[in-house]
Amino acid sequence: MTSMRNWILAAALALVSASQVLAADAAAKVVMLTGKATVVGADGNVRKLAKEDPVYSGELINSGPGSYVNLRFADGAFFLLRPSTRFAIESYHYSTPASAAAAKPATGDPAKTETAAGTAPLVTAQSAGGGEGSRAFFRLLKGGFRAVSGLIGKVNRDDYRVSTPVATIGIRGTRYGARLCQGECSDRDEILAKLRAAGRGARAGETILVTTVEEGQISLKTLTSEGLQSPGSTRLIGEDGSIIETDEPPSTEQNDQDLNPESCGTE
Repeated sequence: MTSMRNWILAAALALVSASQVLAADAAAKVVMLTGKATVVGADGNVRKLAKEDPVYSGELINSGPGSYVNLRFADGAFFLLRPSTRFAIESYHYSTPASAAAAKPATGDPAKTETAAGTAPLVTAQSAGGGEGSRAFFRLLKGGFRAVSGLIGKVNRDDYRVSTPVATIGIRGTRYGARLCQGECSDRDEILAKLRAAGRGARAGETILVTTVEEGQISLKTLTSEGLQSPGSTRLIGEDGSIIETDEPPSTEQNDQDLNPESCGTE
C-alpha cells in the first residue's frame, strides 16, 4: 500500500510539473471572454476557450459573433479581439532579459560584469525589451483587435509584426487598433464614403484595413507604399496598397474607444 501511495503521489507531482511547464511555455492567457471562442492548435485539433486558458505559438484563435477575447501575452502585451475575428499567433517566444543573460557565458573582466550582493543590476537598453530570441509575429485574417504593445519590439522593432491581407503592421511602442472590413462590415458604406471623399473608389467586396493609433506610432507597409502613423490618426488601407488618412475614425472605432485592452477583464 505504501509503495502504491508513493507511486500515485509521484504521478500526481509529475502531472503538476507538466502543467507548470505548459503554463510557462504559453504565449498568452485569456484574461476575459464574453460569448464563445475556440482555438485551433498546431496539430489541427479544435478546443473551446475559457477565461484563464493558455494559448500557444502556432495557434489560431476564433472569436464568435458578439464575442470578445482579451489576451495577455508573456511580455505584457494585450490583444482584445473583436467579435468574429480570426487571429493567428504565427510565431511567439518571449525570453526575459535576465534569463537570456544567464544563458550566455560570461565574457570580459569579471570585476566589471559582476555586481555586489544586494545592489540593483545595471539597466541596459536590452533590459528594456525582450531577451535575445524574443519574437511576436501575428496574423489578422478576419475581424479586428485593439492592442497594447509589450516588451517585445521595444529594442528591436523587427521582433514584432502583424500581417494582414493588405498590409504589415509594425510598432514603435504603442496602443493601437486594426480592423478588416471585408464586405460584410456594418459601417462599410461609411468607409466607402470616406474613400470617395479622398478621391479613391473601392471595388465590390474589396478588403479595407482600418488602423487607429492612441499612443506611440505604428508602421504600415503595403505592396506600394509605407509610412508611420501617429497618435490620434486613422488610416484606410486598400488592396491596391494605397494608404488614405481620414478626418475621423469610422463609427465602429468610435464605439470601441471605451474598450481598454490593458484593463478589460483583468483583476
